[in-house]
Amino acid sequence: MFSASVIICAHNPRQDYLAHVLDALRRQTLPLPQWELLLVDNGSDVPLAPEWDLAWHPHARHIRENELGLTTARLCGIRAATANLLVFVDDDNILDPRYLEIALDLAADWPKIGVFGGSQIAQYEQEPNDEIRDFAHLLAVRTIRQVLWTNVKGIDEATPRGAGMCLRRPLALRYMELVESNRLRKTLDRSGQDGLLSGGDTDMVWCVCDFGYGMLVTPALTLTHQIDKKRLDPSYLIKIVEGYGASNIVLTQIHNLPKSKSTLIDNARDLLRILQSNGLVGKRITIADLRGRWRGGEILRRNKELSLPAPGESPQE
Repeated sequence: MFSASVIICAHNPRQDYLAHVLDALRRQTLPLPQWELLLVDNGSDVPLAPEWDLAWHPHARHIRENELGLTTARLCGIRAATANLLVFVDDDNILDPRYLEIALDLAADWPKIGVFGGSQIAQYEQEPNDEIRDFAHLLAVRTIRQVLWTNVKGIDEATPRGAGMCLRRPLALRYMELVESNRLRKTLDRSGQDGLLSGGDTDMVWCVCDFGYGMLVTPALTLTHQIDKKRLDPSYLIKIVEGYGASNIVLTQIHNLPKSKSTLIDNARDLLRILQSNGLVGKRITIADLRGRWRGGEILRRNKELSLPAPGESPQE
């Protein structure tokens, strides 16, 4: 039995970025025999297995998942993993050398924490201008300065992100059952054909809270997020924001969280947000958020029969 299973989900990855990801894993202080490596090829145009030699790791496997979608790829990795702790690594994440070692220590020290993560430090291919830098958080860039934990859903400051997320396998298997019983959850992440939706990682984390465990973020865990210059284009950020807006509406419904009613006051507040947004990019991003929320409502209407939480999915006291 391995101590940890590292799951890399990749779809048409940049070769130089993925090479850095694997190099960082080779430098982990946790001895190779203690963990396994799963490279999930999520429908890449050029299959990854013939291109990437994982022979340096004694317990590495290539896995092909042809159904596009980040959630689908994660589920594939969960099924294949054998360790009690799963570590999800994006194909542009460079883990600090002690990441896996620290993750195992945290899992042992915090038995009632089911999922945890840390900081994602940006490494830009091209430095962004000041206006774009203000929206760096949209690109999974985040610095954690203190340990925060909770078992209350919706507290963003203590909610781990998908990049570098560490999750106990028994809870991952329970999450997988929920996804497979309700396809609405699969709309929460990118599928290569429906824009830049997101939220699958948040759904996973909040399910952990429903299962009676807590979530935690800590500065002890740090990774470097390689950011392609194309992702600094305002049009890309606008798509990201629209995806966030849509996913937040769906997440709120799935988890039965309180939501505000659409009123004239709410609409006036939204208009004021647009007028007060800094710069043209800020205004376009605010509008994209509103458009995304409308789109989320459309997703719920198309899946009306699936939009209510199933028994046992409501928050636990």
